Amino acid sequence: ARRRRKDDDDDHNAQKPHKAGGDVTHEGLMSRVDRSEWTAAAALKQACAGTAPVGVEATTTTTTTTEEPVSTARSAGDDAGAADATGRTAAGDFAEVLRPRLDRALDLVDDGHHLAVRRQALVMLHAAAHHQPALVAPLVERAVPKLGAVVDLKLERVVDLGPFKHKVDDGLPIRKAALACVATLVDHAAQAAALSSSCGAAPGTAAAGEGGSSTTTAMELADDAESAETAAATSASRSPFLRVAPLLAPVAVAALGDKSDDVQIAAHALVVKLAGLVPDAVDAHVDAAFEHIDKTVHKKVSAKQGTEADRAYDLIRSALKAALVLADLAADGAHAASARAFLDKANKKDKLANEIAKLRLAPGLHGDAGAGHGMMPPPGDHL
Repeated sequence: ARRRRKDDDDDHNAQKPHKAGGDVTHEGLMSRVDRSEWTAAAALKQACAGTAPVGVEATTTTTTTTEEPVSTARSAGDDAGAADATGRTAAGDFAEVLRPRLDRALDLVDDGHHLAVRRQALVMLHAAAHHQPALVAPLVERAVPKLGAVVDLKLERVVDLGPFKHKVDDGLPIRKAALACVATLVDHAAQAAALSSSCGAAPGTAAAGEGGSSTTTAMELADDAESAETAAATSASRSPFLRVAPLLAPVAVAALGDKSDDVQIAAHALVVKLAGLVPDAVDAHVDAAFEHIDKTVHKKVSAKQGTEADRAYDLIRSALKAALVLADLAADGAHAASARAFLDKANKKDKLANEIAKLRLAPGLHGDAGAGHGMMPPPGDHL
């Protein structure tokens, strides 16, 4: 009876409207359905993180010497083949069990679910994409629009603390979780692009030795063929990530205008990566990107001191690095005017002009954003 009354109270509280001036957060309004959905998403995340990646076969390396009998080597090869078959069977069974559950759990990201449930579903998707990319590959085209909607989510409320009021954004944790998922998808897309470019190399090339040429044995040719086949299968499983990479460009550009410094720095890194991966898709959103970055680099930081000032200059440095990459991308395109206008405005300030000159000379301009050389005043040791 006590449990029934408690559940009824939880259901009643979950139906209360959200008040902007109250001190009740979204995290405290969970019904029985919300708790069950959160538990299901957490269990799926744990299952994805604690199991061997699906599609990656377990290999057993057997070292044989020239003095070892052929029969022993053949026996070892049979044992390794049996181990591979067992690994493939276990991975296949796991995939059949987990794939439909991931498909249904992806709907928990949608609006209408509790914020804690949505965040846990995003954490589950991130863990699945990181540990089980072959399972997430068929779902990425359906996941990208959901991630884009979460990145644009704003849930701000004002908490009355008596002498003053404090503004809280309840949507920030799930925006960070969504951007982490986007970063993982971009990493898989970059790996797929690298694999597709490397699969064109001809396997089994013969190396010339002193006084003659060495011939490639049949076993080496078979190993090369198997390696090429495995690389092709891995590339095929990751090709959906490469297909959706252009759709991630507007998501990353939209995150550039977030009010959170952490989200902006992560978005700068994503824009830099996508500019090298899908330049045409990023170039289509260069004007919006420069509009967001312009507001970031021209923030007033003179009133900040200590760690706050260091973080502010880190954000400006990260934004300038992304801006320079975008300026190089749009130098000869239809959006070159936006790049020139941004650089002309930034170069009018001595500190920004000095930082732009340092970044131009830095060797890793087109690498990960968010790191760079010091800006006056120099950053502290908190990094």
